[in-house]
Amino acid sequence: MQQSLTHAMVFFDPLALALVVMGSLVLAGSQEGWRSIQGAIGALPVLFRSNQSENARLARNAGKRVARIVEKRGINCADRVKVDPHFVQNVIREVANQKDPSSFREWTRNNIIQRQTRHAFAARFWSTVAEIAPALGMIGTVIGLVLMFGQVEDAAAIGQSMAVAMLTTLYGLILGNVIAGPISVRLMRASESEIAWQQELADQLFHIVEREYLASRPGLDTGSTGTGFRQCA
Repeated sequence: MQQSLTHAMVFFDPLALALVVMGSLVLAGSQEGWRSIQGAIGALPVLFRSNQSENARLARNAGKRVARIVEKRGINCADRVKVDPHFVQNVIREVANQKDPSSFREWTRNNIIQRQTRHAFAARFWSTVAEIAPALGMIGTVIGLVLMFGQVEDAAAIGQSMAVAMLTTLYGLILGNVIAGPISVRLMRASESEIAWQQELADQLFHIVEREYLASRPGLDTGSTGTGFRQCA
């Protein structure tokens, strides 16, 4: 066991690791904007707790419940439907608050575009890290070789410089192709799945809003909120 641990420690060099990891993050942040680092790291929990299939199922069920309550009690009662996904709850609340279908359509479009943009920034940051890391590893290799040839008389120094030279390349390949690259791909796939069911829910609720608005137009002088909708019964 101790021998295996000793062999494993051969592949660990704090200097080479810091050069590749911190250097890649800093360079990616300088390209994509420093705020992108926070957003990219904040998006990582999505990889472990995101269940878009379940969220899509909850959204479809919520849309059906909204349709039933609107038919029975009016659209201003739509926000009485309570669900877990934050986006679904926000959209349902907007169903009850918007004054007309066009306002609701504009709100959902802007909200979804903002989400797409935020997701794209996070995925692009990790994609940039995946591009930078191998190149930074090669730079570390060159630095290690230069140090090695400058200390040919010191065998211990040669070994340390050679370790930096080889391990920076290894770390760059691992960070770029095993960590950052797959993270970027998974974030994009999660975003596509999430946006798909959110757009489906938005379209479903828009038709409900439009139908209720048009049905209520002839009765604006009686039983109306002044916005074209029935009051909550």
